[in-house]
Amino acid sequence: MKKTGADVYFCDFQNMRFFSKMNDEERAAVISSHNENLKKVLASDYDFIVLDEFGDAVLNNAVDAGLTDKILSLSGCEIIITGHTPCDRILGVADYITEFKCIAHPYQKGIKARKGIEF
Repeated sequence: MKKTGADVYFCDFQNMRFFSKMNDEERAAVISSHNENLKKVLASDYDFIVLDEFGDAVLNNAVDAGLTDKILSLSGCEIIITGHTPCDRILGVADYITEFKCIAHPYQKGIKARKGIEF
């Protein structure tokens, strides 16, 4: 998908909180999707890569460790990792790491996540 001149690959990292509740088949599908998208990223030449909620994916072994290491060691490319869990494995390796802290969110009023806004 092209968006503002950028390739966007949806790996669904934001739903990692449900990963442990998935059955084996669902987990395998998530892992496959994540790894296929990481392979696409590695096959391209980007100035920067944003991996949202990537720490949870790494902590839950929902991405291949070898692909993760290759992404994090790319030279000439800024790596930006956002989300809730900046795990030890990626701390000190990524160029930018942010941790989400909710101050105010429609979810607190019972509004569910909306495509195009929260994901």
